[in-house]
Amino acid sequence: MRNLLLILFLLYGSISIYAILPVRCPSNLPIFCKCENQMEKFRVTCHNESNLNVILSSIDPEDTIDKLEIHNCVPKVKKLQVLPPMKVKSLTIDGCGIEEVDENAWNNVYLEL
Repeated sequence: MRNLLLILFLLYGSISIYAILPVRCPSNLPIFCKCENQMEKFRVTCHNESNLNVILSSIDPEDTIDKLEIHNCVPKVKKLQVLPPMKVKSLTIDGCGIEEVDENAWNNVYLEL
């Protein structure tokens, strides 16, 4: 019984410590992306020759992104398909040649307000 209580105490303590640690920027972001760490989320800005699919696949769906900006995609994306699961407060996709958006494009995007 004493061992069980000790294990539960240690587990609770490690979860509490983990909860206050700042979120880290994804390590596999493309080199043309800049990431700023914040306490519980981060901001990502990608410019020039940004491959939309590469950027989106480098983001962990469990992370909360305060702001994601993607500018001047290469290759251009004519039709925005369904985006992968992500939690984002503000999303900007600009200069990427988007002419059409799939009706389900935003189904996996969870807006964190």
